[in-house]
Amino acid sequence: MGIPPGVGMTSNSRCWTDRAEAHFATALREAAVAEDLVPNPQAVIHHAHACVQALLRARLAEAGIPFPETPYLMVLLYLCVDLEPAWEEHREAIRTLTTRFMDAEDPANPIPPERITESLAFCRAFRGLALAAQA
Repeated sequence: MGIPPGVGMTSNSRCWTDRAEAHFATALREAAVAEDLVPNPQAVIHHAHACVQALLRARLAEAGIPFPETPYLMVLLYLCVDLEPAWEEHREAIRTLTTRFMDAEDPANPIPPERITESLAFCRAFRGLALAAQA
């Protein structure tokens, strides 16, 4: 995606942002796979979740705030809201993305197409918000 490093961005923060960009690109590619090539909806949700997770970690790394290793995005959001109060309005979407990620891990749970679309749309929106905060 070629986002230039932010002014004063730490190398650790930049690494997390680069990881987020890689997950975003993978989610987009998988979402675009033709039906005859058997798309993997679990992969779209997995990479959308990983993108948002890495963006939250990038913000915490930039501020020098340690964070736990957790798949629960709400934990990371909680640590970020003092730094980025506007992110609080995305609490429910972040909770939903985490739930979808956990549900997608269970092969017994079919993934409706609208969940894939909504998860990718939120990932795209949050990515824009997080990258703007880095500028």
